[in-house]
Amino acid sequence: MEKVLTIAVPSYNTQDEIDRCLPTMLQHPDTARLEILLVNDGSTDHTLEKMRWYERHYPGIVTVINKKTEGMGLL
Repeated sequence: MEKVLTIAVPSYNTQDEIDRCLPTMLQHPDTARLEILLVNDGSTDHTLEKMRWYERHYPGIVTVINKKTEGMGLL
């Protein structure tokens, strides 16, 4: 099925917020047409492990991108 919406969720040490954020997105009635990119920006808590759990349980919908911290973007 064609994806019609991509949602990028950048995160740094958000282990407590992930379980509040993602379920609301995954309750959408047409979840199969969503692509959720979880970007871990070098978290030092359990954020990456929680993201990987969602990736395993929602294959084809949730993708984890793990990268080292590069700091805040500048305009």
